Amino acid sequence: MKKNKKQSSYFNIENKINFDNTIIEASLKAKKAIESGVQNVYNATIGSLMDEKNNFFVFKSVFDLYNKKISDQIKASYCPNIDGGIDFSNVTKKWLFKDNIFLIENSLVCASPGGSGSLSSVIKKVLDENTVVLIPDYTWEPIELMCNQSKVKIINFKMFNDNNMFYLDDLLNKIDYLTQKYKKIALYLNDPIHNPTSFSMSNYHWKQIVLKLNSYLNNEFVIINDVAYIEFSLDSDNTYLKEFKNIKNNSLIVFCISYSKSLTFYGLRLGATVVYHNDKNVVKNIHDLLVVHARANWSNSNHGAIETVVELDKKNDTYLIEKQNMISTLKKRFDNFKNESKKIGLDFLETSIGFFITIPLNENIINKYIEILNNKNVFVVPLKNGIRVGVCSLNIQQCKKLPNILKTALMEVKENER
Repeated sequence: MKKNKKQSSYFNIENKINFDNTIIEASLKAKKAIESGVQNVYNATIGSLMDEKNNFFVFKSVFDLYNKKISDQIKASYCPNIDGGIDFSNVTKKWLFKDNIFLIENSLVCASPGGSGSLSSVIKKVLDENTVVLIPDYTWEPIELMCNQSKVKIINFKMFNDNNMFYLDDLLNKIDYLTQKYKKIALYLNDPIHNPTSFSMSNYHWKQIVLKLNSYLNNEFVIINDVAYIEFSLDSDNTYLKEFKNIKNNSLIVFCISYSKSLTFYGLRLGATVVYHNDKNVVKNIHDLLVVHARANWSNSNHGAIETVVELDKKNDTYLIEKQNMISTLKKRFDNFKNESKKIGLDFLETSIGFFITIPLNENIINKYIEILNNKNVFVVPLKNGIRVGVCSLNIQQCKKLPNILKTALMEVKENER
């Protein structure tokens, strides 16, 4: 008999992390259908902006600047400042905070490789194993992976009620509950334009959250405000930020920015973390932590992209026109999808405009529903409790036709269940 080989003691690393690849897998299926010559494919898996001909959309003003104004020497060189430098900091705060001087004066900025780099660094360095993070049940799933890797405990709040409307009460009640069990609590709020629903909270919602946190002075709170899609918000003045003027010292606010999305240079990987607190010493301590973390993980962020942001601020008229045109296009897509859905009784979660719309579904029918949709050349992203439709990647006419296909497929699923 052959003896069993003794397992090597080298590199015997146990992997307990489940990596959810559903978005990539769904996208590959759509790509395969298109490449095989299938006509009228609805590829709603993409999380990037596509134009009306279903080609990748880019802001011409941004790339003209990057290609003509930013020298090869800058593009090839390291950024001399790990946090992006003072010009990048000033432009970032001006872009995000508008005329909110209290936020500008009490904040510091650290550049990152995309919004993902910002979020991962905040979870790694600002939170810890004694922190619990409150996350909506409909969420951008990599945030859960980041928390798991940092051993940060996750608690979900129910984001929408039975009428598919935002469920503020459940969020506030969960905060009440957690304050009795944990000293330090983080809130992950992807707003405005939440992924995967494109819902944006109102100023009233934010005010109630601030009041709730202010009522628990024996607890520490970290608001992680993921503003990846803020440039496409209908509230161009970011008026909700004024609600933070009354926040108490027990709360730290961290804004996670994605220039990669805002400026459509996804592959250049540029984001920023903006730290705000009433006490400037707290801000500096957190900023320094993030800078050290950056140096130890990715070193410098993309120099050419940083200089593009700085230069764009000096002359951004064309960019603002392009951006407004895209917002108008997104609004038409959303209006078409929502209006048609309401006509035929297709449920969707409360939304405004943005990149995605979510159809809520029972978990037990999602796989079968996806299979039927794929057979109809419709490709969407499955969620734990629904599907995400990338309106950002469909043209206006597709957004008008798709609800009927989704409704028909749903009826087929329910018919097969009988």
